Amino acid sequence: MKQRKRHLGAKGIPEVECVDNIRGTWVFHWDFRDEEEGNVSFLEEWFDHEPTEAEKKNVMIETEHPFGDEYKILRKTIRKMLTETKYNSEAFAEFRAYNEYAESIELSND
Repeated sequence: MKQRKRHLGAKGIPEVECVDNIRGTWVFHWDFRDEEEGNVSFLEEWFDHEPTEAEKKNVMIETEHPFGDEYKILRKTIRKMLTETKYNSEAFAEFRAYNEYAESIELSND
């Protein structure tokens, strides 16, 4: 998985923008986080074309998860537990909470 450097910028940076019309260079920004003084930090990936939704998703999947492999193992364990005990409402609630959090930081379903 790739580790990416966080960048700092002003609020209002678009998710996708063409930064060079002649060369067709595009930048995809994601994982926006509020910072001090009205700024935001974000991750970015550069493309030689306008990125598709699938390409954007793949970039996010390739990015190293901030909590490391332990988080992925926990998600897989909960998913397996749900498969084995379909009607376990407590497990379902935990799984849903983890998935909602993962989606909020735009992670893939490993």
